[in-house]
Amino acid sequence: MNPTLLITDDDAGIRNALCEVFAASGIRTLLAKDGQEAIDLLNVEPVHVGLFDLQMPRISGIETIAHIRSRGLDVSCILMSAALDDEVIAQARRQEVYSVLAKPFRCSAVARVVREALAQFHGWRE
Repeated sequence: MNPTLLITDDDAGIRNALCEVFAASGIRTLLAKDGQEAIDLLNVEPVHVGLFDLQMPRISGIETIAHIRSRGLDVSCILMSAALDDEVIAQARRQEVYSVLAKPFRCSAVARVVREALAQFHGWRE
């Protein structure tokens, strides 16, 4: 079975660019424009890795990850943000985030981190 990646960002350009990166890799992608959409998808879809923007309308990336943790879901979470500081890093650690990526980033760097998380926590090999 192919792994599933949930990409959550309020910027459609970032969502679409990341989706294209994974299109040919055998990784199924789901897209959400904010944390509430991500939570709604997590209620009906199994997800292996989640990419979450920090600052989004309705529910932030950290709040979304906290929701995932409170439900005990086995999702490797990656936080993305243009506004990284010590407090954000501390929040990410408390939520056991796999990786924190600074924006702007190279899509190839994101792809590498996602593949590492899939391999380490879900035994996935390309």
